[in-house]
Amino acid sequence: MGSRHRLTSDQHVVMVRQFRAGSRRDSLETPGGLLDLGEGPCAAGARELLEETGYAGDPPELLGTIWPIPALLSMRISTVVIRNARLIAQPHLDPKEEVALELVPVQDIPSFIKSGRIDHGVCVAGLLWWLALDRLGQSGQAT
Repeated sequence: MGSRHRLTSDQHVVMVRQFRAGSRRDSLETPGGLLDLGEGPCAAGARELLEETGYAGDPPELLGTIWPIPALLSMRISTVVIRNARLIAQPHLDPKEEVALELVPVQDIPSFIKSGRIDHGVCVAGLLWWLALDRLGQSGQAT
């Protein structure tokens, strides 16, 4: 599973809004999903971006992998960044998947998190991780 951040050339993060049964409401989040058998996080990130949004970009970069709840779950979450994302196709959603595309300016991400507009825990962790590494000069440019 992973949190994938897609950045357009005009400094927007490609995000999706979709219903989440656990919270019983829509959630604004970065495209992501489960790895297919034998697939790595970077390949999955590029695949999920294209399937959910129709966007593709530069080769994916792995920021890192975390254990979200190591006391209870064996799953790990990888954060991948894809720069220069651009629309190249129509989304190819699963039959029961309903997703709305939203392009969020990079500078709005912190206020969206603070206000709760972005509150999916995995996405918040990945976005903050990416922004922090960027400020330290260890990731792609957000500004």
